[in-house]
This record gives sequence, structure tokens and C-alpha cells, in this order.
Amino acid sequence: MPERESLSLSVIDRINLRVHDAHVLKEYRPVVVALIAREPDGSVLLVQSTRDANDWGCPQGGVRVGETVTVALVRELHEELLLGPQAFTIDAYLGEEDLAAESDRVLKRGFAIGKRYFYFALTCSRPDDVVINAVELAAARWVHPRDFAVALATTRPAKRDMLLRHLRLLS
Repeated sequence: MPERESLSLSVIDRINLRVHDAHVLKEYRPVVVALIAREPDGSVLLVQSTRDANDWGCPQGGVRVGETVTVALVRELHEELLLGPQAFTIDAYLGEEDLAAESDRVLKRGFAIGKRYFYFALTCSRPDDVVINAVELAAARWVHPRDFAVALATTRPAKRDMLLRHLRLLS
């Protein structure tokens, strides 16, 4: 079961080592996931994939070789939502989980099994600054925690269940 951890240099160093190991082993592609809560109501930003209208989740993206998880989070939030680091804070680490790729996506980008998701809790102090990059995302919406299961109903079951386990750590 995932667990919420306060961020510290030792936690970030441990996560970065796990990311490095993932790059070396080439089994699971390391991916950062931003669970962004909006102040003051605690709604979380869900985004829709441009490739699959049924795929809703949280902003995410691969960690590049040699990149730290914090740099990857900042880069991905800028790429997908045009958010600068002044618009959010990284509050906690929510754990990692591996997910096997669908059969047609195995070996994509050279990883043999799937993705290793590293989950982070963030707070967005400037939700009006969120603007989706249409190349990256089809849509975005703020969802109250009581509505997560309904909002993610069309997402692939294994991915949906994994995301719901981590979303529960926000409250």
C-alpha cells in the first residue's frame, strides 16, 4: 500500500537513485506523476490524454536520463499545463508503483516491461494559471475527491486502481 512521506533531501536522493536504477535496468520507464490539489477546496486536477479520450489521469511524464525527479516535475508541469514553479509547491512523496504496459506498448522507448510511476502530492496556489498545452493534453478539470472514481471510470482498470490508491493519500 502506498504511503505519504514528507519531502527531505534523503527522500529525494532515494527516489533519484530508484529512477537511475530504472534507467539502467531498462525494465520500467520512470515517470513522475503530479497529484495537484487546488486551494482551498482540495479538488485535484485530472487531465485527458490526446491519444485516448477514455484515458483520464493526473499530469505525468517520463524522467530523462540524468534528470532529477524535481526537475522532471517542474518540466512536465510547464510542458503540459504551462505552469511555472511559482504556481505550485511539492508537498510530499506518495510512493511508487510499477505497471506493466499493454501488449502493444511493450518496448516503447526501450523499456521491456512497462512504467514505474513516482507519485507526488502538490498544491496549486494559482489554479487560474492552468492552461493545457493541446499538443500534450485534450482537456483538464478539477475534481473533488468524492468524484474520483466516477471521473476515472473510463481509464484502463489497472491504471485507474493504481491512481485511486495514491489519490486517497491526499486527504
